[in-house]
Amino acid sequence: MIENRSEDEAEEILLGYLKEINKAKDKKKAFMQMAVKYSDCSSHARGGDLGSFAYKDMQKAFSDAAFNLDVNEITQSVVVSGSGSHLIMRIE
Repeated sequence: MIENRSEDEAEEILLGYLKEINKAKDKKKAFMQMAVKYSDCSSHARGGDLGSFAYKDMQKAFSDAAFNLDVNEITQSVVVSGSGSHLIMRIE
């Protein structure tokens, strides 16, 4: 169920998740577990994995952040797009 939150509320929640992910030994596993448990995105069932996508396939703010990450890097701030607030991890 998608909950309506303010941007500030979403950011606070996501930064809490990020803190836990950053403390984890296996950040990819932690990211995926958080996505399965907490994400409102349909990709939650795949651990947040959106699969490969072209820059033009996503909203600009999301693509800008995703395409500026190195492989296995996670955004260290919340990315806000027209679809909501996100933490992004590049896996390939």
